[in-house]
Amino acid sequence: MGADDVAAAYPAPARRRGHVRSWLLPLLGLMPFGAGLALWLRTLPTTIDSAAQLTRVEFGWPLPWTVQNLTRYAPQRYPASMDYIGGKYVVDPPPSVENWWLFAADAGILGACAFLVLALVVRLLRPVLLGRGRGGGRGGGGAGAGAGADSGVGAGGVKPGVGPGVGPGRADQT
Repeated sequence: MGADDVAAAYPAPARRRGHVRSWLLPLLGLMPFGAGLALWLRTLPTTIDSAAQLTRVEFGWPLPWTVQNLTRYAPQRYPASMDYIGGKYVVDPPPSVENWWLFAADAGILGACAFLVLALVVRLLRPVLLGRGRGGGRGGGGAGAGAGADSGVGAGGVKPGVGPGVGPGRADQT
């Protein structure tokens, strides 16, 4: 038994050199999307239950990364929905504190979720995108390269004796 016979009997394991790169780059590419989504989700209103909570109203989802003191905007009744007040057009903005580490974690979580949704959509649509979901492609049984003399399909792509009004059916069908 020579070296070539041994190599043929025991092939080398497949290298997975690009495996990490195949998911890491799209994940990093979706981080700006996660950051934009985190900034947008900060504008969603939050619910407070008492006047004591007005000194520390938290905004951000899934991690609250912005805290505002909204005591001068006290509502008439509780529980109340409070909006984030900020932006460059606010004349006298309320005092607020941003935790940028929580913002980065929030952007990472939201970017990873966007990556998982995108990966799931690509995985579900892959057969359709490759042409396998419409009867064509590999194993589809279409009139492609696999249709030959043994399949019973003629030159026009139609089986002889099959068509409207031909073959078994109900008597009222024509």
